[in-house]
Formats: sequence, structure tokens, C-alpha cells
Amino acid sequence: MLSLEGSKERYWQGFHTLRRLLERKPKLRRHQPLTSIDPTRYEHLEPLMEIAELVQHFSDDMIASLSDEAEAGAVCKELARLSDHLRRVGGGVEGEFGQASRGVEEVLHKASEIRFDCAGIVRREGHPDERCLELAARTIAHDVDQLLAGWAGRSLSLTGMLWFIAARALLDFFFTYERGKSRDGDFTDEILAADFLDSGEWRHIAERMTLPASFDDVRAAATGLSATIRYSNRTYARAISREEESPLPSAEVHDFLISTAAAWGQRLKPDRRAWFGTDWPTGLGNRHT
Repeated sequence: MLSLEGSKERYWQGFHTLRRLLERKPKLRRHQPLTSIDPTRYEHLEPLMEIAELVQHFSDDMIASLSDEAEAGAVCKELARLSDHLRRVGGGVEGEFGQASRGVEEVLHKASEIRFDCAGIVRREGHPDERCLELAARTIAHDVDQLLAGWAGRSLSLTGMLWFIAARALLDFFFTYERGKSRDGDFTDEILAADFLDSGEWRHIAERMTLPASFDDVRAAATGLSATIRYSNRTYARAISREEESPLPSAEVHDFLISTAAAWGQRLKPDRRAWFGTDWPTGLGNRHT
């Protein structure tokens, strides 16, 4: 049994992080929302076993989606609490509840060993692992949301500037194909669209795209708007006269970036594509993160 259908709404105080992690996974979206369990009530023991089964069945995906040390610490506490509940209600380590408790403890052991140093991994190895890619997907999804929000409010100075900053980040993401190295010999740690596909696949596609005529102008404007304020790059003009000096977002580049994001997303493996939601890239705010 892999759903919690039939669980009561008052269940499950104290397992909020586990619930959130499990509900991130696409495989669980077809199930009823996870609810809260009171292990002191006999009628709640079956849902308690169900959540233990879910935790074990989706342990690798769940652990891979941990975003930082704080979230890892919270989920480890909840896993320890769940294991303890199972052991207590089962009267020890034997039987069905004891077996479930041991299974949860194994997940706890794996979760407690996870380390969050994606920058270090990329700098050393030159490429991210799968967990780092899933974390990076949230950043890219956020940048696309920012692009869409900036475009929607492009007539306003602040949101127009937001569009340029997001556009610059996405231009670098899609059209930088290889990492450089720092002076100490480590790789740089920028997130690249090429990371998500087989080696050379995205570059082969992207280099054959016809860039918009305003591509270079937008990149230059975005660099200026997001750079340190200097007289030389004229960003001071924003404070003097937006109407005369500040550039406006480009419809041509905006449409190009959205179509590029869609083309890139279509080439992702299904599990990776699911990180971005079913309506990528235009579904503002609809991703499961």
C-alpha cells in the first residue's frame, strides 16, 4: 500500500518535513495528500505503517531532494521520531512494527550522512551529481519565474530591471557550454543547461539556433544594469532619467528565451523534466518544490 487514502485530517502533527519532501515527488502526486498521525490512537496505526512504507519506498528520491543542512536535520529528527513510535507501538523490535522501525532507521542513517556541498563537488569534479542537479533546477525555475514576472511588469522601472537580470542569468545558463578553471586549478561552479543533458548534446543544438538581432544589446544592457554602479558603465543614468537612458525589455529576446527553455526542457529525461512541472516554462508558480 503506497497511498494514505482514507487517513484523517487531524493526523500527523510533528512530521511536516517528511510530508513536504514526499509530496515533492512526482510519483506521489496521484495519491491523497499526506496527513498527520497520532501514534497513541489505535485506529491510527495503519496510517503510521503506511507513512513508514512511503518513507522506505521513496527514500532515495526523498533524500536527493533535501535542500540544505537545516532541512536534513529536520527530516532526521522526524525519521527518528517515526522509528521510535513504530518500536513503541509494536512493543519492541520484533514483528511488523519492529521491522518497519528498522527500515526507517536505515533511511535515517542514509539521510544523516548526506552532505550539501554542490559547489565543492562541481569545483573538484567539473560536473554536478544528480542531487545537485535537482537542487539547481529550483534555481533555474525561479529565474524563469522572475523573467516572466519582469516581463509582465516591464513598464515599471523595478520590474523591467528584474527582467534584464533574469534574462542575463538565463542567457549565461543556456549559452555557456563549458566550465573554466580558476587560478588554483578548480573548475568554476556556474549552473549550465549542458549539465542536464548528455555531454555535447545541448551545445550541438544551441549553436545551431538563430540568435535574435538584439541578443548582444540585451546582454550588454543586462550586464550594465546588474553591474557595480560606475560612471563608466552609465548605470547612474537609471537614477537620472529612465525614459531617456534606461533600456526596455526586448520582446524578441523574451520570446527567444522562453522558446529555448521549452526546447531544452523537451530533451530532458522524464525524471529531470518533472523537476520543472508539467507546464514548464510558462507556468508561473506552479512547480512542486
